[in-house]
Amino acid sequence: MSSIAEKAFHLEVQTLLSFHNCNEAMEHIASTVPSERFSCEINYDAKDNNGPHWFGYRCFVKDLQSDLSLYIHFGFIFLPSTKVGLMVELDRNNNLGTYKQVWDQINKSSLYDINKDESDYLKLFLPDDHLTQVMEETLPNAQTQIFQSFFISCCEAFLSAGRKEKQ
Repeated sequence: MSSIAEKAFHLEVQTLLSFHNCNEAMEHIASTVPSERFSCEINYDAKDNNGPHWFGYRCFVKDLQSDLSLYIHFGFIFLPSTKVGLMVELDRNNNLGTYKQVWDQINKSSLYDINKDESDYLKLFLPDDHLTQVMEETLPNAQTQIFQSFFISCCEAFLSAGRKEKQ
């Protein structure tokens, strides 16, 4: 018997509709970044936007003050063997020229939690208390604002670390 057949699942229509609304908010955030420092373009053609344990959008992030470009993933990871939650991820394979520097130079912030549990993936997670705040919020614009602040802070942190002088 396959491992999939051994795992039961339960779907709730309201949860699926809520997930749809969350997806629309994430797409809006990534495609309409109101930033003077960087631009963001969703790569709708990326085969790994969604996978067996993650959901979101691959994005090209370009610093407007330099020639630095990064390829990130913005979305949810739900692989039980890793941290689960909303993240902005920089992976080594798609950012070979800057990955090590960003890994070494990334600054801490109260707007995200740094996760370096896997050497090929630098993940910035929305802190659990912020995610709880989003889930308790009843106004969609307020929820989107929290996600947008998180997304912008993560992109700016990656770009800032990539621009820093090596120490």
